[in-house]
Amino acid sequence: MLLRPATNLLVRLKSTSAHLRSASQLRDVVPRVFPTTGFTIIPVSETVEEEHWAWYKPHSFYPVRIGDVLHSKYQVLYKLGYGTTFTIWMCRDLQ
Repeated sequence: MLLRPATNLLVRLKSTSAHLRSASQLRDVVPRVFPTTGFTIIPVSETVEEEHWAWYKPHSFYPVRIGDVLHSKYQVLYKLGYGTTFTIWMCRDLQ
């Protein structure tokens, strides 16, 4: 019974390796071409924060403030970035 999960893991690893590409195959990949029209360009001087978006719901996120200490170990310094389901904070290790 204990061998079964390990066997399943090996089967999954073998099936994933089929999707890996060798260096010679990567040379043949054509770079993606991204559109240059059809969207609004945001000026560099404008700050974009997720809190200002219509979809942002504060109760869906953990409330973090600059200076907060998390787990008595990390102090929040500043926000590095965000996405649709996460925010990345730069923290200082206090230990």
